[in-house]
Amino acid sequence: MHTAAACRAAGASGIVLDDQLWLMPESPMPETWQKHLANLNGQEAITIGERLNASCRVLYRPGFEAIETLQELAEQLERENPQSWREKAEELVGWESPGSLAWPMGQAIGLAADYGERYKTTGRCVQELLNGSREQIKIAQKLQPLGENAPLAVEQGTKYPIVQGPMTRVSDKAEFADAVSQAGGLPLLALALMRGPQVRSLLTEAQQKMGDRPWEIGILGFVPEAVRSEQLQVVEAIRPPFALIAGGRRDQAAQLESLGIATYIHVPVPKLLEMFLEQGARKFVFEGRECGGHVSPLSSFMLWESMISTLLAAGSTDLLAQLKVDGGADSDRRTGVSPVRSPSSDIAIIGMSTLLPKAQDPETFWENIIGKVNAITEIPASRWDWRIYYDPDRNARDKVDSKWGGFIDDVPFDPISFGIPPKSIKSIEAPKVVLVNLKFFRAINRF
Repeated sequence: MHTAAACRAAGASGIVLDDQLWLMPESPMPETWQKHLANLNGQEAITIGERLNASCRVLYRPGFEAIETLQELAEQLERENPQSWREKAEELVGWESPGSLAWPMGQAIGLAADYGERYKTTGRCVQELLNGSREQIKIAQKLQPLGENAPLAVEQGTKYPIVQGPMTRVSDKAEFADAVSQAGGLPLLALALMRGPQVRSLLTEAQQKMGDRPWEIGILGFVPEAVRSEQLQVVEAIRPPFALIAGGRRDQAAQLESLGIATYIHVPVPKLLEMFLEQGARKFVFEGRECGGHVSPLSSFMLWESMISTLLAAGSTDLLAQLKVDGGADSDRRTGVSPVRSPSSDIAIIGMSTLLPKAQDPETFWENIIGKVNAITEIPASRWDWRIYYDPDRNARDKVDSKWGGFIDDVPFDPISFGIPPKSIKSIEAPKVVLVNLKFFRAINRF
């Protein structure tokens, strides 16, 4: 709805609807297949073959064997024969029963469930898009949100409602920031991994050049603690008017806001936006996958559509109630509205969960105990070839004397539900592997 209006305003002749409609009553997809499209957000449509100059986007779901086959093929052909990728990949992509072929789908599949529930039919969806986008253009013409001295421009003290994005080794120059400011935008100095003396030199020069004009710093929420400490020490001393945190948390933004620094948070996906809104944050930056750098896994259109829907939902009655409780919208213009905390209770709710070899939930674990299921196995070939490292002689050098272990199967993991930006996953340490001593295994087996 919202990106359609933007495209229409920009002069597009029309838009294309495809993956959004898979759960409409007119969809040709069998109902037994449609269950795989529930509760999606668009990130499940993954690209394969990006390094082969002919990537395809397909739907990834647990148990879809064709996806794993396609990924393995891409990795193999990268090394051996990149030219044959397109021909061989086409044999694995298409419309067959779930998992037998990779379903070609784009990220707009994340809208399918909402569209099906909201619009009920394809015809009604099309009419709403036509009428709704027309109305939004009228609103934009009236409010002129991108014009000179628009509300955002007035709030941040610039001529235009423009915030320059961080570009390391480009925007970490005081001269560049000054040029952006002179042209009417809010400039940003990217601190990246700079150490304290570099940050002090850069911010001091920027402060001298900018004078009373507003400017901004960009920091990374996941830098090593030593680097963060040095940077924040300088930031606290100089106190630039604005900041942007990429890959950060609400408490990090609150720390800067307590210094009087209006702080934006880069938010890559709607689930994190919901969480930040609940925590009281009100300044956000959304960057689609095409932007480069620390960006969302979602494309710009999909990200924009999802984020606007989330913001509109948050701006309904619950948020209005919070405004009244906190003393009105003007009670804290810098940090926004704080969430209302519920009173403490004398009742504690305790949950239990497990993730164990051959048991990914408590019920299965208990059934394995009752059924005396042995979850200790030889090291699977998919992990590593134990024969290369194994030696029954415990005194043998550079060898292991155990080839047994308990191994957890692949587990679907949604980082957003834990407040982890998807881009940060690569920086998180992997679980440790524990080999089981053979004597201990025999003792347990007898028990």
